[in-house]
Amino acid sequence: MQVRQFGVPQGVYMERPGAYVVVLRPDLHMAAVRVRDVYHLPGGGIDNGETPGQAATREVSEETGLTVVALRFLGRANQFYPHTRTGPMNKLGWMFLGRVGTQKGRKIEDDHHLVWMPMAAFIALPAAGFQKWAVQEATLYV
Repeated sequence: MQVRQFGVPQGVYMERPGAYVVVLRPDLHMAAVRVRDVYHLPGGGIDNGETPGQAATREVSEETGLTVVALRFLGRANQFYPHTRTGPMNKLGWMFLGRVGTQKGRKIEDDHHLVWMPMAAFIALPAAGFQKWAVQEATLYV
């Protein structure tokens, strides 16, 4: 399996495995998470003992309050980040496509705001390259 790498390493960096989901509604608008005016796919770190798919569904619930169904693996893509709290990191991404299930999840991250938008709008944003790649891949399946 080919893993795509985005960004440029900056010195010594930490590797952080994560799982991210392109969550679609029936009208093909996708879920994005706005944190301090920056847009991301719902997702985040894979906890010990979790599969990437389990982490993806948990993170979507925590960040948006949504549940997702029918996860489809899109591929692997990584992103180098200059992280201010932890230092430079390479986010190792497992990327998925999912359909929105319900809005009965347990949103627990108060600074994360759910925004629905067309897929092309997310691709046009100044978002992380590895997440834009996942959205572009998802367009092949809708």
